Amino acid sequence: IDVGLGAAAIASAAYYASLEYAQQRPQGRKVTSKDPTQPQIPIIQHPDIKRMLLFQRAVVEGAMSLILQCALYADLGRVLTGEEKEKNELLLDLLTPVAKTYPSEMGIPSVSAGLQILGGYGYCDEFPLEQFYRDARIHPIHEGTTGIQGLTLLGRNVTMKNGQAFKLFLAEVQETIKKAEETAELKPYAQELKGAMERLTKVTLHLIGLAQSKGPEIFLADSTLYLEFFGIVSVAWQWLLQAVNVQKALSRNPSGADADFYQGKMYAFRYFFRYELPKVEGMAKRLTDGDALTVKEKDTLLAD
Repeated sequence: IDVGLGAAAIASAAYYASLEYAQQRPQGRKVTSKDPTQPQIPIIQHPDIKRMLLFQRAVVEGAMSLILQCALYADLGRVLTGEEKEKNELLLDLLTPVAKTYPSEMGIPSVSAGLQILGGYGYCDEFPLEQFYRDARIHPIHEGTTGIQGLTLLGRNVTMKNGQAFKLFLAEVQETIKKAEETAELKPYAQELKGAMERLTKVTLHLIGLAQSKGPEIFLADSTLYLEFFGIVSVAWQWLLQAVNVQKALSRNPSGADADFYQGKMYAFRYFFRYELPKVEGMAKRLTDGDALTVKEKDTLLAD
C-alpha cells in the first residue's frame, strides 16, 4: 500500500507541475479563431490539454481515494472485534494488490500525459516532469511486480474463504450505488457502475469455472488483465463515493474557492466514468473469449 501511495504522490506532483505550466504557457488559438493577429491563448484552454489534465487528476485522486479506503479498513481491523474485525481485514486483503498496482501502473501514463503537456520542455531537466517519469517506473516492479499482484488477487484473494472477501466487496460497492441512486444527477453513473460490477462478477465466475474445468494455468494466464479490470472498477467506485459526498456539499450552496473545488471534483468524476470506466467492456470480452493464446502457443514462435 505504501508503494501505491508513493506512486500516487509522484503522479500528483506531476499533475500540479503540468497544470501550472498549462495555465501559463500561451500557444495557438481556438480552432474557431481565424485571425492571426489575435493573441495566443493559454494552452489549458485547448480541449486536448484539458483531456490530459483531467486524466491525470482522475487517476491521482481516484488512486488516493482507494488508498485511503484501505487505510480505513486497516484502522477498523485494528480496533474492532469479532465479525466486524474479520470483515475489514478481508476487504483489506482483497484490495491490497489493487491499491498497490492501480497507482503504480496508471501513474506512468498519468505522468507521461503531464510530460506531453510540457512538450519539449517536459523532456528537459529545467522542469521536473522528466524525473517524475523516471521515478514512476519503479513502482510496478518493486514490492511484488504487477504480474505477482495479479496472481495474488485472482489466484488467492478472490477465492479465499469461499469468496467471502469478494462478496463483501460487492456489498460495499452496492451500498455506494444505492446512495448515489438517491441523487438524480448521480443515478445514471450509479447504473453504469452497477453494470460494470455485473461484468466483473460474470468474469470472475467464468474464470473460477476455468480453474475447475481447465486447470490453474489457463485460469491465471490473464490475471494481470483481471487486476487491471478490477482496478478500474474499484476506482470508479471511489469516484462515485466521492461524488455522493460532493453532491451533499453542493446542496449547501458553497461559494468561491469551495464551490470551484467541488465542481472540479465533479468534473474529474465525470471524466473517469466517460473515458476510463468504458475500458472494462473490452477487458471483459477478452477475459471470457476462451482463447488461451499465451498458454497454448509454443515459446519458439516468439523467436521468429
